[in-house]
Amino acid sequence: MKVTKATKPGMYGDGGGLWLQLKNGGKSWVFRFKSPITKKARTLGLGPVRDFSLSEAREKAAACRKAIHEG
Repeated sequence: MKVTKATKPGMYGDGGGLWLQLKNGGKSWVFRFKSPITKKARTLGLGPVRDFSLSEAREKAAACRKAIHEG
């Protein structure tokens, strides 16, 4: 699905913890992961779609995965 075509509210996964979140008319990138300490699901905002392309969001998600792995 093309990012600009998504209109129905919800979460759309790209893989590796990267999600496109649509709610209240806004589109944003989020990174979802399980906290290595508490084992609870967490969501980290990566920024709005208007400011970050899919490739930039993928780079940010990769940096998040690396940071989690490194502790």
